[in-house]
Amino acid sequence: MARRIIIGRHPGFGVSGAFLSRPGDDVVNPTGALLLDSRYQNVAVHAEGRFRMGRTTGNGYSTWWATVNFPDLGYRPLFYGSMTYANPHNANAVPVDSNYYPTSSCVNRDTTLGEVPFFFGVWLENNWTIKAKTYADTGPRNADFDFYYIILKRAT
Repeated sequence: MARRIIIGRHPGFGVSGAFLSRPGDDVVNPTGALLLDSRYQNVAVHAEGRFRMGRTTGNGYSTWWATVNFPDLGYRPLFYGSMTYANPHNANAVPVDSNYYPTSSCVNRDTTLGEVPFFFGVWLENNWTIKAKTYADTGPRNADFDFYYIILKRAT
């Protein structure tokens, strides 16, 4: 069985880093290009941040949203975004400071409208805007989410 991962000093390359070989290939003595080789800078951080998301509440439901504009790179960059539960009272049983990865669901029960999809998540609206939105039944409780994002660009 081939050794696939090294995190630390690579015995053949003589440098420390993260290295991942292709399936069936030995990471110590690879016969081809590695899937991950931290000796080469592939991406760089373009923008990052964390802040409290905006919130509206009505009829026991809350909607949190965030919009971030960043300098246009001329292409859709790779990004990561998450919503982090920020309240110590833990009203919705979400651990404090845990990342929240929302999913899409359909909860409308109005038979005159049929099912209306509600989409939750983090997305790029265009080359310079990242957005996040989530919706939850919070009842009379307060809840806050922080939005964390990182935008990556091609290395120069």
